[in-house]
Amino acid sequence: MTVKAKKREMVEGIAEKFLLLPESDKSFIAGYLTGKEEERARWQQEQERKQSAAVTA
Repeated sequence: MTVKAKKREMVEGIAEKFLLLPESDKSFIAGYLTGKEEERARWQQEQERKQSAAVTA
């Protein structure tokens, strides 16, 4: 089995387990992921700001 196939199988397994969770747990996980995405976006903006400041300095 290739690495790609193993990863796909793992992701499918996680997705199946997620679908079996109660709605309250799904909401908690969705909120957590949203927070992580927002934090990542802030981090990327900060990195871009630092790079542009370094270029203009």
